[in-house]
Amino acid sequence: MAENISDPHLIARGTLAPVDYGDGSQRLVQSAPYVISGATVGPQGPPPHVGQHTDEVLSELLGLTADELAPLYAAGTIHSTQGAVTR
Repeated sequence: MAENISDPHLIARGTLAPVDYGDGSQRLVQSAPYVISGATVGPQGPPPHVGQHTDEVLSELLGLTADELAPLYAAGTIHSTQGAVTR
């Protein structure tokens, strides 16, 4: 793995790119999406934190309200790193 992520050819082609997690202290070498057309596409960003999209998924996609989410948070059934719902 170490040999692959330090390969000068892959780095020069933009196949591998460092990604900041947001706090600047951690970096992850992420493989850029493979595009046959030759379009330049880079990494989309760091992977989400656990619970980062809990409110979005349950509210927007499933239609749950804050009143319906509150008991799930209180019971420890769900977790969010965003803290959007008042618990």
